[in-house]
Amino acid sequence: MQIRRHWPTFSAFAAIPLIALASWMFHREKVAFAGVSITPSPAWAPQRAPSTSGWTASFWVRNTTAANRLFTLACDGSFSPPITCTGLNLTSVTINAGDSVQINATYNVGAFAGNANGYVGLNAENLTPAPGAVGYSSQNIPVGTSGALVAVTPDGGGASRAPFLNFSETFTVQNLATFPYTYNIAASCTGAGLQPGCTPSVTSVTLTGAGLGGDTKTVNVAYQTKANGTSGTVTLSALDGAVLKDNGTVNVTVGGTGGTQMAPQVNIVDLNGGTTTARGLCLTVGLGGGAASECGDLRLAQ
Repeated sequence: MQIRRHWPTFSAFAAIPLIALASWMFHREKVAFAGVSITPSPAWAPQRAPSTSGWTASFWVRNTTAANRLFTLACDGSFSPPITCTGLNLTSVTINAGDSVQINATYNVGAFAGNANGYVGLNAENLTPAPGAVGYSSQNIPVGTSGALVAVTPDGGGASRAPFLNFSETFTVQNLATFPYTYNIAASCTGAGLQPGCTPSVTSVTLTGAGLGGDTKTVNVAYQTKANGTSGTVTLSALDGAVLKDNGTVNVTVGGTGGTQMAPQVNIVDLNGGTTTARGLCLTVGLGGGAASECGDLRLAQ
C-alpha cells in the first residue's frame, strides 16, 4: 500500500491542533501527533546506487495512548531522487498501550544522475476512539554513485622531533559527502626513526553531511621516536568498513627538540631479587682478626 502525500484523512483534521499541523506540514522527517510516535531505525540509510531494488527501511511505531489501538499503515517515497516503497511487512497492526512494533518497508531506487538525498516514509493512523492518532516519519536515503567521501589531512606534513621521546601528531578528518557517515580510523608508524606501534585517539568518527567544507573531526596519533639522525612516517587512515578511503601523513625527522620525555622505568625487584631482613634480626658472624659479617655487610674493627 502506497501513499504519495503525507496527509491524514479529512476526519482526522478536527483532532489535530493547528500548531501541530503546521509543524507537521513543514517538517516531514519525523512527526508525532498525540497517540503515536514513529522513529526510523536508523535515521540515515547507507548510500544506495541508482536503479537498484530490494532495500529495507525499518521503523518503530509506538502507541502512546492509554488504550490498545489498531493502526493502519502506509508507505511512500521521494519523487527526486525516485524512491518507490513497494510494500510493508504489515499494513495494519494492533499495538497495546505504551508498546512498540517494528515495521519494515521495502523499496526500490529508480534511475538517477548525480548525488542527492531521498527518503522512504511511513504513515500510521487510528481514528477511533476519538480523538484518534496520526503520525508520519521517514528514513533519509542518500542516492548516488560517489560512495563515502572523506579527506584526511595533512598530506605529506613535516615534523622535526627529538630522539627517544613521546610525541603526538594531529590529523583532520573531513566529510565531503552530502550525507552523514561513520568512518573507521587506523594509524601506522613506519621507518627506522619510529617505534612500529602507534595509537590513534579514536577508532571511529561520525561526521554529519554538510558537503564540501563540511563537518570535521580532529584525531591525534601518539608515537615514540628512535635514535637521532633517523626518520619515519606517521599515517592516519579513514576506512569505509575495511575499505581504505583516504590517508593523511606526517614525515618525521628525528633530530629536533621538544616533546614529552618518556617516563623512566626502574625495576627494584630485579635489582634485589631476594627478601630483605630487618637488621635487628640479622646474625653477626665473626670472621676473625676484628672482622665480622652482619646482614651481608662486612664490618671491620680497628
